[in-house]
Amino acid sequence: MLDLGALRSEHLARSLQARGCGEDLDRLLKLDARRRELLRQLETLRARRGRLSRAAAVLPPDHPLRRAIARQVRRTAGRRRQLARAVGDVQRKLRQLLAACPNLLDPDVPPADVVLERHGSPAPARRTAAAVLMCLREQAGNGYWGEAARLGRALLHFGLDFFRGYGYKEFFPGPAAGAPVSGVRALEGAELRYVTVDTGPYADILGTPGPVVLRVRLVDPADWRPHLDTMLRESEALVGELELPYRLVLVGAGRLGTAARLGYALETYLPATKVWAVVAAVSHHGEYLARRHDIRAGHHRRLVHSLFAAGPVLHAVLTAVLEAGAQEDGSVRLPCALARQLGQRYLEPQERTRIESP
Repeated sequence: MLDLGALRSEHLARSLQARGCGEDLDRLLKLDARRRELLRQLETLRARRGRLSRAAAVLPPDHPLRRAIARQVRRTAGRRRQLARAVGDVQRKLRQLLAACPNLLDPDVPPADVVLERHGSPAPARRTAAAVLMCLREQAGNGYWGEAARLGRALLHFGLDFFRGYGYKEFFPGPAAGAPVSGVRALEGAELRYVTVDTGPYADILGTPGPVVLRVRLVDPADWRPHLDTMLRESEALVGELELPYRLVLVGAGRLGTAARLGYALETYLPATKVWAVVAAVSHHGEYLARRHDIRAGHHRRLVHSLFAAGPVLHAVLTAVLEAGAQEDGSVRLPCALARQLGQRYLEPQERTRIESP
């Protein structure tokens, strides 16, 4: 959630306008104006009470003006309680609206996507992933079965093992787990980093619906940029291991997730369907989630910055691998990394199995 201190900043106005949230900005400014007016009235009454109290203090105990001043003080006390309740109500509405507002954009975020780099050349189109799965006889409804399901599991296992090699601690969420950072209250050291498989809303960093291998880093606010660059290099190394050509995209304001300040996407081209699919993504969320969950670190107990990275994105990578590796005989040639994980170089067509989807 956003900080109340950001309400009247030009940065907030630019960010919300860029994200198409101009109506939220108008509501925020009206509520903030109401809050400031109520606070002004409350401070005026407090100052008046102070003046009355000082005036009564210099009068003799039996002076008739003391009783009149006491009556005025009691009347102002009732009004002050009303104003204090009104201020509390407006502040609660402001906090609720701020919690629903998207994060402030980083100054480097462009209005639309910008392609920064390209690596490799897309393979020629052979057949779509759906056609490949039809040859494998391994699709039912919206799911995968048999060899294709094994390939998906191998991909997730490969992603977890790959990032454990970069020093990430593996995490498995419990039954009541919420956001990936919700169980953390304070950092004992300079940072926390872990890797997990996620299917919830935090897996959808940049249009990358789960399941994905999700990496999280909670870091000191002064060090977020080197950590973001490191996570981006790790994602590029992963996509390279999967032998996928890709382009690096600086994500525009209209495509960033609600909590993200800055994001990069690694996209591979699917020649059969002629679309670019996100296979990995990295984003910086600033203090947005730490403020909501009150996660602090260091001697001064500062709010930490959270960094997220999604990838491999299961459905996008499976589609890319199936399309790129499709052979004339209906089999699929696998990248070496997944071949080692599965213990076989090819997925071979299987005998048709009829399975009715629910």
